[in-house]
Amino acid sequence: LTDGILDYQLHIYNRRGLLVFSTQDKNQAWDGTYHGSPCPQESYVWIATFTTTDMPHTPQTEKGTVTLVR
Repeated sequence: LTDGILDYQLHIYNRRGLLVFSTQDKNQAWDGTYHGSPCPQESYVWIATFTTTDMPHTPQTEKGTVTLVR
C-alpha cells in the first residue's frame, strides 16, 4: 500500500553490492533487468526509505531480500 507515503526511495543491489535498480516513484516496480538486460536468477537486497503522513519528519527504513526467478 502506498497511501500515506510521502518521500520514497527504493534501491535494489545484487549479491556483489552493485546497485541494479533505484527509484523515487512509489508506484514503479523493478522488472528484473539492469540497463535493459535480464539479471541472473539470484537473491537481491532491497532497501526502502520513506516518510509517512503520520510521521513526516521521521524517515523510516525497511530492508529485505527478493529472489529473482525466471
